[in-house]
Amino acid sequence: QAYEDILNSPLSRYVTAMAHPFDAVCCPYDYKILINMITDDTFKRLFDKTAEKNIAFEINVSYSKNMTPQELADDCHIRMFRIAKECGCKFTFGSDSHSSAYHDFYENASILSDILELKEDDLAEICR
Repeated sequence: QAYEDILNSPLSRYVTAMAHPFDAVCCPYDYKILINMITDDTFKRLFDKTAEKNIAFEINVSYSKNMTPQELADDCHIRMFRIAKECGCKFTFGSDSHSSAYHDFYENASILSDILELKEDDLAEICR
């Protein structure tokens, strides 16, 4: 609901990217529970509006720390990222890093780009 509230806000015109979307933080449960509860139709509705508003969708690499390429390919984020791509969302990469240690995981951006078959045109203009 919070994601949709942002999209519907009159202030959404100032939003350039959705940071770590659907990665619940400070929660007593695993992020996969939330992502897996959201239907494809709900994601499509939200991501169509995200693309329409020209708001980028962040692929946050910090969740991928210590994951192998196969684990990345099988992760629930991939379903969400693929739907966002199908809806025409542009992507950014981030780490939500509060320390330099998480910058070590940017190598996973390349792996995720390959898995999602991202091309330059799929990236937000600021990332090209």
